[in-house]
Amino acid sequence: MLGRFVYVAYFTLVFVFFFIVAHRQLYLPEGTRATTIQSHVGHAQVVAERPRTLPHKGFFHVVIALHRFTRLPYFRCGLIALASFATLTALVSYWILKYRLPSARPWALLLTTLLLMTAGSVYLPMFNRAVYFGQGSPAMWHNATFIALKPFALIAFTMNVALLNRSSMSRSGLLLFVTAAMNALTVYIKPTFLIVLTPAFILRILPRLARPGRIILLLGALFIPACLLLLYEYTQIQAGDGRKVGFVFFSIWKLFTPSISVSILLALAFPLAVSICT
Repeated sequence: MLGRFVYVAYFTLVFVFFFIVAHRQLYLPEGTRATTIQSHVGHAQVVAERPRTLPHKGFFHVVIALHRFTRLPYFRCGLIALASFATLTALVSYWILKYRLPSARPWALLLTTLLLMTAGSVYLPMFNRAVYFGQGSPAMWHNATFIALKPFALIAFTMNVALLNRSSMSRSGLLLFVTAAMNALTVYIKPTFLIVLTPAFILRILPRLARPGRIILLLGALFIPACLLLLYEYTQIQAGDGRKVGFVFFSIWKLFTPSISVSILLALAFPLAVSICT
């Protein structure tokens, strides 16, 4: 067994490392398209003054709370928040691995956590000069709201998967309540995760339509609160010129990759190869 000092040192180093990663991105030349850390951290003060400017306020509210508590500049509070969320992601990843692989050695779990925190898509410079920006990756460190979302998305995903097990579905409503709350929390931070999770969960549960009434209740309990929150946030958004926000599918992604389909393939190449070969 590893001593407590090893764990404290490990996660402290994770915090320091990702603080430096965020700090370096914050001071890239203005207008650099390789990161959104600058704009997100700088936007926290705008959100404090105009709280209806964005639908995913979780990261900004944390930065604002840190600023009001510590009186540090917004950019320092943003760096502290980003490093804290990254460290929380490492903690959650480690505990999920420990839960799923109870016989694994602690050092192997810590090493695997580190690899998961730094994994990226296949890099082809002749296709896209960006290492991961525009490519998609399980470990994106250029987007502040994604960094804030990731630990809670991992928790919510694990809990939703647990509810898909028959033994879990027969338990008390505590797991259901906490999972529904986590789903709603991910919407508050960034709705992207729930928008993808909901149809995937429905497709996964369709084979169990032998008991449609219970399944409908389960889906309603899990996703209606989060969807209502998403709808509320959408209706509350108002742009500076008074126009409402609309949906423009893949428009941002197209700015940073020559081909979305190829980028998806590069991001999935390694896990697909593992799935095929094992």
